[in-house]
Amino acid sequence: MNWYLIPLTLLAIFLVLRYFLGMKKNRWFASVIAQETERVLHPVDTTYVNIGGAIGYHATYSLKPPFKKAEGTFTFLPRQSALYLPFALLLGAQDRYYLTIHSELPLIGEGHIIEKAYYRKVAATIRGIEQFNQEEQERIIDTKGRKRSYILLWDRPAVYEKLSLLWNDLDEMSLLKHLCVYPENRHFYLFIKPEHGKIEKLLRSFWTYLPQFQSKS
Repeated sequence: MNWYLIPLTLLAIFLVLRYFLGMKKNRWFASVIAQETERVLHPVDTTYVNIGGAIGYHATYSLKPPFKKAEGTFTFLPRQSALYLPFALLLGAQDRYYLTIHSELPLIGEGHIIEKAYYRKVAATIRGIEQFNQEEQERIIDTKGRKRSYILLWDRPAVYEKLSLLWNDLDEMSLLKHLCVYPENRHFYLFIKPEHGKIEKLLRSFWTYLPQFQSKS
């Protein structure tokens, strides 16, 4: 037996094991996100569609009034690929969770809470951003006392009032990348970096405040 076959065989075994373990980890994480989301939204009906095997899932939740539905997309690191994962991490890849909640009622205005480090990436996508009021605030994000800065944007005083209350009461701020109240399409939008055991707390504190942004007139 040629000597070089031994390391090649070991590498092949490692890659196969890594593939199955990575697939298992991503599927487990998808289940965690789904369960924690459903415990907050209490959907009437749910649909999950797999995206490219271990890449992630798209979820649709039918909701009770005064909301119509919620649409979520969670994508994961390529844990199933031992060769690609290190490069993905070097390029800044991470697990991501996007959630859009559709309101039946009109919203009182537009507002955003954006992680400062992410602000430059998203600012160009916010239409009319130069007309918004802007404020930078800092929050302690964990039990170690670490702080992180966020940018608050709003288009009218009523939105700022509610946005400030939400800002002060949001749990697990370390997950938050971007939060948005968007009246044009009656959408609430949330982009977070999901972590096991923290998703439900953030979602619940977000969900609790949504009716305050809905117009009753």
